[in-house]
Amino acid sequence: MATWGFLREHALSPLVSRQRRWHVNRRIMIQLCAFLLGLPLLAQTPTPTPPPPQQTPLEDPGLQRPAPPVTLLPLDTSTAAELEAQGDQLRGHNLYLDAVDSYKAAIRKEPTPSLYNKLGIALIQLRHPEESIETLNHAIKMQKDFSDAWNNRGGAYYMEGNFKKASKDFEHAIKINADNASYHSNLGSAYFNRHDYIKASKEYTIALKLDPYVFERSSKMGITASMGKPSDRAEFEYMMAKLFAQTGDAVDCLLHLRKAMEEGYKNINNVYKDQEFAAVRADQRFKDLMAQKPEAIPQ
Repeated sequence: MATWGFLREHALSPLVSRQRRWHVNRRIMIQLCAFLLGLPLLAQTPTPTPPPPQQTPLEDPGLQRPAPPVTLLPLDTSTAAELEAQGDQLRGHNLYLDAVDSYKAAIRKEPTPSLYNKLGIALIQLRHPEESIETLNHAIKMQKDFSDAWNNRGGAYYMEGNFKKASKDFEHAIKINADNASYHSNLGSAYFNRHDYIKASKEYTIALKLDPYVFERSSKMGITASMGKPSDRAEFEYMMAKLFAQTGDAVDCLLHLRKAMEEGYKNINNVYKDQEFAAVRADQRFKDLMAQKPEAIPQ
């Protein structure tokens, strides 16, 4: 993503003004929140998608704007497969209300776990977590080892702010498929919101090992959320700095250290005793950053 690349290149430069860093920091924080501390990544089994209809994508997935005229398949006479493909197209263009209609019509004809899962995703994208949970319950009942459905139901609970139930569903998804990086990252985010930073760090570490770019991927929902109190954001940034230090990624480590300081992390001097930063402490860029002591950005 472009903003992430910009930060990687400029976050450590003393030439970047404090005001500019503040604006950039807000932009990247919003993007990270959407994945890490906003709503988890939703999952579905990939299916071939026909060419999309000529419709204008929406900027806000929670709203539906008038789209250019497009010929939609009739819900009563089309096959379940045709309606499912149409729902996929519409959802890909953020036309979630129409996608819900297509999926529901397909389910009436031929209910499958995959259809219930996709309908559940569309309902989350419409910010209807309760209905999504009910829908995903059907998918899980029909296929108890459907890890994507467990993960997505966890996402619906996450949207409701029920992080305990979300954690249980993410844990169950991991029991079924422990090699999915997004499941571990989602569980880490749920733990983080429960202030269990040790467990959160463990899950984030596993996610990074499975997919080094997992934190650069964003949720396709386009929904952002607040990370909570400044102290929570600061704690998160310091924890992320530790994770990247452990992987040997000094650039991202220092980026998150800077952001932790800008968020007012009170225990920043722990960087001199935490073993995870042993290698980074020898880096001249680390020494320069700590010498600068970036001030906390006013909230």
